[in-house]
Amino acid sequence: MIRPDRLAGLGKLCCILAAASPFLLSQSASVGNLAGTVAGPGRKPLAGAVVQVDTGRGIREARTGEDGKFFFAQLLPGTVKVRVTAPGLATFASQVTVVANQNTVLAVPLSPVAEARVEVVAVANREVGVDPTVAATGVNFDSATIASLPLIGSDPYAAALVTLPGTPSGGYNFHGSEDGGNAYTINGVESRSAGGGTQLLPLNPDLIEQFNVLTGGISAKYGRFVGGVVNTVTKSGSNTFEGSARHDLTSNSWNALPRQSAYTTSMRVPRRVTDVQSYTFLGPIIKDTLFFAVGYKTTTPSTTTVVTGSVGSGLFKPYLFTSTSTSELKDIRLDWQINGSNKLSGSWSRYVSSSTGPTNGRGMSTIETGAGPSRSEKSYKSVSYTSILSPSLLLDVIASETLTKSGGPGTGSPGGDDVVTWIDTKGAGNGDRYDNGVVAPIRRQEKIRTLGANLAWNSAQHALETGVQYYHSRIDSMGSYAGADGSYLAMTPSRAEIRFYGWTVAAPPSMDRLYRNLVRDSSSSTKLVLFDPLQGGADTHILGLYVNDVWTIDNHWSASAGLRFDRNEVKLDPEGDKFTASILTPRLSASFDLNGDRKHVFSLGLAEYSGQYNVSTFSATSVSNTVPVRLYKYYGTGNGSDALNADGTINWNVWGKSATQLGAANPYLASTNPLTNRKVVADPDTKAPRSREATLSYRYTDNVQSLTATLLHKVQDNYVGLRYLGAAGTAAGQARQEYFTDSGMKTRYQALEVQYRRQVMTDLQAGGNLTWSYTRANAGQGIGNSTRNQYGDFISNDLLDPSGPQPGQWSSSSTPFTAHLDVAWTHDFGKAGKATVSLLGHFWSKSFSGYRSYSGPTTAEIQSYGYSDSVTRVYAGEQLWWPEQYRFDLHLGYEVPLYRKVCAFAALDVTNLFNHMQPMYVYHATALTDGTRTFAPYDPSIAAAYPTWWSNPALRPVAYNAPNPSNNPYIMADGQVGDYTAPRKIQVRLGFRF
Repeated sequence: MIRPDRLAGLGKLCCILAAASPFLLSQSASVGNLAGTVAGPGRKPLAGAVVQVDTGRGIREARTGEDGKFFFAQLLPGTVKVRVTAPGLATFASQVTVVANQNTVLAVPLSPVAEARVEVVAVANREVGVDPTVAATGVNFDSATIASLPLIGSDPYAAALVTLPGTPSGGYNFHGSEDGGNAYTINGVESRSAGGGTQLLPLNPDLIEQFNVLTGGISAKYGRFVGGVVNTVTKSGSNTFEGSARHDLTSNSWNALPRQSAYTTSMRVPRRVTDVQSYTFLGPIIKDTLFFAVGYKTTTPSTTTVVTGSVGSGLFKPYLFTSTSTSELKDIRLDWQINGSNKLSGSWSRYVSSSTGPTNGRGMSTIETGAGPSRSEKSYKSVSYTSILSPSLLLDVIASETLTKSGGPGTGSPGGDDVVTWIDTKGAGNGDRYDNGVVAPIRRQEKIRTLGANLAWNSAQHALETGVQYYHSRIDSMGSYAGADGSYLAMTPSRAEIRFYGWTVAAPPSMDRLYRNLVRDSSSSTKLVLFDPLQGGADTHILGLYVNDVWTIDNHWSASAGLRFDRNEVKLDPEGDKFTASILTPRLSASFDLNGDRKHVFSLGLAEYSGQYNVSTFSATSVSNTVPVRLYKYYGTGNGSDALNADGTINWNVWGKSATQLGAANPYLASTNPLTNRKVVADPDTKAPRSREATLSYRYTDNVQSLTATLLHKVQDNYVGLRYLGAAGTAAGQARQEYFTDSGMKTRYQALEVQYRRQVMTDLQAGGNLTWSYTRANAGQGIGNSTRNQYGDFISNDLLDPSGPQPGQWSSSSTPFTAHLDVAWTHDFGKAGKATVSLLGHFWSKSFSGYRSYSGPTTAEIQSYGYSDSVTRVYAGEQLWWPEQYRFDLHLGYEVPLYRKVCAFAALDVTNLFNHMQPMYVYHATALTDGTRTFAPYDPSIAAAYPTWWSNPALRPVAYNAPNPSNNPYIMADGQVGDYTAPRKIQVRLGFRF
């Protein structure tokens, strides 16, 4: 907002720009820089001007040099006040947002108006361009912007999906990358799991100062990614006490129901409101020196979900099952300004959640005690040190540790390794499953430790930065699959489980053991399953070295060159698999400023990125993925009352191999040791993921608007595939398999991205972005989803992969056209309060979903090599598409001053305001189904007539309008139907701040 009495100087003010500067500092510690140039009459550089920066933690002062430049290094991110004075010239005052890991550049022209004052109060921009010396494409979000967006839920990064170009309709697939290919940090702390590659740590929304998303042309400072980089900074205390209290209220009963097909139904749950509360308090401990920020977030009262038990057999009457979950998040941050040149910061956060576990899926009932509590914990701690060693030499050091753990024996409702859980494996007539808490997550723990040291040296024309970064992740996990006879899919909360069949009466009054029917001497109807969980682990070590130089040649030309070295090493135990990869990745860019005033800037960039191994990709190679089990038959009285002792332990007098061989030492079946009978291994020459890109961009910026257009071409490779290591005479399905780097897998992404923003008037701004993209790939999300030929020469590659060795389209990230438009109006009514209205519109064109496919048996010859007994053929000419979709989201906010700095606020957030929903089509390996129940079945008689059915062009999908025939094993009777677009959701926000 520009004060009316200062309009005279408006035409002489330049915008605040995140632009090229000879001072590049992209810290691992969460700090940023403020640089600028002061010009006097005739736009000549003004030497000796006094520049004061009020950070809220004291005032820093500097004088401009002969070139009129000033520089403030290592400021904490957030809003700072800038004041520039010179004798006989107008005083300049403004508010500037310092962005973490970037430079904020300010151009200040002073007019010869004695004793005058020109003041600019910065208006928060929804999208602020990133520093081009850090990244060619990306967006910064500050706390005010995040609060004004209609975001429902606890994921603030959803703001990137609805405002950033180059993203599809779902998932964080920046520029065609995988969800797990991004890098995430919080206050410089690694917050991405080596196991899955996704964001680990929760955030308190009221503690977020800002976050930025870098998606293309990224500095060599950043590594271990092939997609994008997401950096989050939490708030720091200042000399002023401040805080907030906030309630986010949601309820399923407020939201619209999805449309579904005629043969499925939706049910409204009782009105239960979820209240997510967050509290913050920030301020000084010692003025100008030591500051604190604390936060607390909880779901109180406990989130309560009511679901209807699926009891289609009629054994029990329909009932309501109530599950509860709780969570709390605690955050602490301390910042110590030792002196003007040295700063020490520390962060600590801990999140704990637990849940009883609701019913889960069709026919599953946890009637007696529920499936919990399951518990998870996530935490981090860090310490960082920044120092201005000299006016041209800057140092930053950071060390951190992240810990996540969840699940395992003893976390389910029965609790403890020695307590037995129960499950009815078949039910009474239709597959309903009844249990007393058998489902529990596997035990898993990951600890990540990092250490980074960075030096930045600045001269008149060069900004040279170099550093070393060390990363170590240790993952320990217990088994998740037990396949002794193919019927056990998951471990129990305890190590022992009794599986039985049915009930002794048609309508048992309860789940008590008295009514359970345990069949004697039957391994199919009654079993005691004893799990022997093995613990496996993965150690990931990454050493990164980088150097990056930004060279300002003159007012028109600048260039950036960087080189990064990463050495990746992964060890799996107890198997001993090990793979190591070292890679050099260069980054080059050049920019031309047409007039030397940063209004018209053209840039060209070439970059290569190296990601880190996704350890979960190799989980199947670990013994912890296959849990040894022992199975026992029942020889008791028949109703299970003697299955356990009075104290709940196993009564071995009724369990064993036979009636004459009872006891723990006499199982009727014991699985083999998976370590000595491994079928899946990892290739020691597996390479780390890689992507290469070229960008060509144009930027225009003036006082009221900005425009960016970018052409981008990106290729990603080094995907991990799975191949058979078969040999003649091997039993069917027994061939060893190997994870390896498949050189034939590639993803190609080409796009034109356009961003525009305009300050229409003081209270109104508008903007948006458009993306035209084309994605081609024959690599699927994660491992095992590629249909490339793993059957050697038996089956032609192009029959399994529609494009053969050439890339085809990749379903999850191919949205040819997207558009995001927004309008934001903010008006201050003075003592009456301030109103904010935001409206976002989104459009996603139809996107590629997959190909029509058939699954059928392989020939005896193929099976004689140990290969699989089935194969899936895809049809390149029969593509399936997700429908186009659009959506409007609304945010209404109002805050009212109560007393001095205290104000109350309220907000209403609505996503999919008009509840527009497109029909969703879901295809399976052998079926395409929608609300009309249309199928394309595989006909076994054709396969019998043509053994090599996959190569016979006469075998085509046939329209079939009828329920699934019971004699067709290759068709699914039901598909997942409903709507591709989520129905309308509503959230109410209430609170106060001071």
